[in-house]
Amino acid sequence: MTTVRDLIQFEEVTDVVQLRKAGDEEDIVSKYVISDALRGHLLYMFQQMASDTHRSFNVVGNYGTGKSHFLKFVAVILEHPELRSLIRDPGVRQVALEFPRRFAVVRFECPAAKEVPLRRIFYDEVQDQLEERYDV
Repeated sequence: MTTVRDLIQFEEVTDVVQLRKAGDEEDIVSKYVISDALRGHLLYMFQQMASDTHRSFNVVGNYGTGKSHFLKFVAVILEHPELRSLIRDPGVRQVALEFPRRFAVVRFECPAAKEVPLRRIFYDEVQDQLEERYDV
């Protein structure tokens, strides 16, 4: 007798993504699902990032809406051009494959209650991670 379990297979989803965790880059890119709305945001973001002027983007959403998964996906495809061919959405994949730049992505979480200015936290993290990666 066939059961529902035999017909439908679910892959377990990671509840919390570790932004600085290495080693899961291929899975993040190949399994990330891009909705129609998200496709529009990604294409706009790539268009802005390809220009000569620098832009910043804010990711805002309620707890549990996928902000960390999204950020990790974007970070991986910017930092690892060799994984861009794994993007499931054909339109986003094509734009990503033609993307003219490679980025050094700095990942960090900002501590909530520190007496240190945000600028200092940011520059310290950039310096530490670039030294670690590129022996600067």
